Amino acid sequence: MIKHFRSKHPDMLADDGSCLKHGIPPKAPSRIYLPNSYQDRVDAQTYNMLSKQGGYMWLVRNVKSHTRGDCKKSKLSSEDRAYATFLTKNNSICHGIAQQILDILIERRMFDDGAIDDAGGRLPHGFGLREHGGVFGLSLDRINNSRAHFLEGKPATANLRLVALGMNTRANIVANFGPKTCEVLRANIAEQHSTVNVERILERAHHRSVKRGLKHVLYKTCEGAFCNETDLHKQYLNKTRTFDADAIAAMEQFQKDFPRQDSLFQHVLQMFKE
Repeated sequence: MIKHFRSKHPDMLADDGSCLKHGIPPKAPSRIYLPNSYQDRVDAQTYNMLSKQGGYMWLVRNVKSHTRGDCKKSKLSSEDRAYATFLTKNNSICHGIAQQILDILIERRMFDDGAIDDAGGRLPHGFGLREHGGVFGLSLDRINNSRAHFLEGKPATANLRLVALGMNTRANIVANFGPKTCEVLRANIAEQHSTVNVERILERAHHRSVKRGLKHVLYKTCEGAFCNETDLHKQYLNKTRTFDADAIAAMEQFQKDFPRQDSLFQHVLQMFKE
């Protein structure tokens, strides 16, 4: 009876699938649904991304993922960890946080072509809310890294910058330059460097580490790539994972070109010099 009512009278239902007048209870969620009210607030393409392609589902899960991570971070205060733990057990509040973020994205037209994120970067087609959203996917970058992503009694974005995923790296550059980050990067690219400065940079790159216990980023990157490719190749040889023909060919070529980690490092070092 309830299922029949919902199919025949969707316009009479609240966002949670309930109808007070007819005694219809909230719908038990089998998945994460975008509230109906958003359909009139965004264009058809954005609504399709949020609803049909799971963009809203991704955002809610992203909020939950950050709360689970925050309650384990020892550098956070006990109060922040306690609130993060509270959030992990309160689904409706996590939905509320996701919707606050979504409201701000819509208000600032950050799904539009050419939108500007909080690092001052231009998003060719706005933020992408989906799994594997690429460099222009939405990233919730903390303003203060000693605090949790979401603060008790504060708006959802009180400690957040909404930036492109490709900009949120361990270098934490947005924390230094904020909305001028991309402006600073463009200036650095255009800057003319002296021969002495370039030689100093190249000399550092030759070494595996910059100081005890801290590997040079070039070597560390090669190490990670080599280990990852070696692991994938072992999975292929042991038949513990299946790969398509193109992936197999690429793995075999990698093994042929770079039989040792140092051979990959020397190749990347040469590209770095060029």
